[in-house]
Amino acid sequence: MRIIAGTLKGRKIVSAPLGNLRPTLGRVKETLFAILENYCSLEEAHILDIFAGTGNLGFEALSRGAHAVTFIEEHPGSLKLVEQNASLLRVKDRVTILRNDCFHGITLLASRQNTFDVILMDPPFRKDYLNRILAESDIARLLKSQGILFCETEKKHELRLPEGWSLLRERKIADSCLYFLKKD
Repeated sequence: MRIIAGTLKGRKIVSAPLGNLRPTLGRVKETLFAILENYCSLEEAHILDIFAGTGNLGFEALSRGAHAVTFIEEHPGSLKLVEQNASLLRVKDRVTILRNDCFHGITLLASRQNTFDVILMDPPFRKDYLNRILAESDIARLLKSQGILFCETEKKHELRLPEGWSLLRERKIADSCLYFLKKD
């Protein structure tokens, strides 16, 4: 995996054969950021990357001008990869890493009144995390008023938007469905 654009373009992202990882394909990542940058500027943005894995999406956002990224990840092997990648890319000063599951991480950040311009989520497929997080967590409190929530799910995912959310764009690519959401 490599950073595909920005100041870190071409730099490698370290990965490992961990059973919990399903890295975002390069063409999916390219499509994600092309669409995202139509809706918001990443310049000086504060990013939340939930289900961080290697940190691939958050580091791509940093390369494209984001000010800082907060990663939420619970798997110890993935946490080491995020830390290792932050060191290799020399961006440790712009990164915060929370060792939590997604729900506890969201609750913790909401209690601290943190807000983000963009929330990136790439959860494990076939576990319906997106619908559960939208319905059962404080994620809406974490997104700034003009912010964008992105989520990659399996292609056959059935999105159920609770009140207060709107679908900006949906794109199917490879085995994935990309959702771009905003608060009403």
